[in-house]
Amino acid sequence: MQKFKFTFGILLLIGGIFLILGGLYKSYLIFTAQADPPEVFQYQKTPTTNEILNKQSFPQREVPFSPQEMQEQIQNIVQEQLQTLIPSDTIPKILNLIAWSIFMGILFFGAGKIAGLGVRLMK
Repeated sequence: MQKFKFTFGILLLIGGIFLILGGLYKSYLIFTAQADPPEVFQYQKTPTTNEILNKQSFPQREVPFSPQEMQEQIQNIVQEQLQTLIPSDTIPKILNLIAWSIFMGILFFGAGKIAGLGVRLMK
């Protein structure tokens, strides 16, 4: 029975170490941009005002714009400028990296407990 505990303890220790090393390797690939993190959060690409205007043709107006139309134009311009400043996929990418980091923290904690159990069984 003692030999079985020792062998099982070694298997648990090796399994815990492999879980930690596998998680570290996958995290290294993700944070060096050689692999993409799992997509927990997704984003939908919204067309820009220029894309919408290019698809539709509007007659040229020579009459001055109304205040509401001017406000819409200003909002569209500001929205386009913000999209060039902060791309729309930035926030979901950051959230995916945070989710991956949390998952890896849980994995490392669990793998550490498994390896610790293996060490205790080997004694």
